[in-house]
Amino acid sequence: VTIAVTHVDAPREQVRNEHAAPGRYVCLQVSDTGTGMSPEVIQRIWEPFFTTKGPDKGTGLGLPTVFGIAQEHGGWIEVESQVGVGSVFSVLLPAH
Repeated sequence: VTIAVTHVDAPREQVRNEHAAPGRYVCLQVSDTGTGMSPEVIQRIWEPFFTTKGPDKGTGLGLPTVFGIAQEHGGWIEVESQVGVGSVFSVLLPAH
C-alpha cells in the first residue's frame, strides 16, 4: 500500500462533482498492488451494501460513506483498477 498527498489544479473538465468548482485541490491517493477490480465491480463500488466479501465479512458501507463525505466537502473520488495489477483511489478535496 502506498499513500501520497499532492496538490492538483483541476480544470472544469476534470471536476467530477457537479457542486465543485475548478481550482486547486488536495489529492490523497491510496494505491495497492492487490487483486484489482473488474470494470463491473468498479461500476458498483459506491452502492451502499455492495460488497465482494463473503457473508458475515463486511457491510459494504465504507466506500459509499467516504464518497458522500468527499462530495459534501466539494470534492470527489477517482478510481483506477485493473484485475491482477491493483487499484488507485484518489480523493480530491478543495484546498482552502
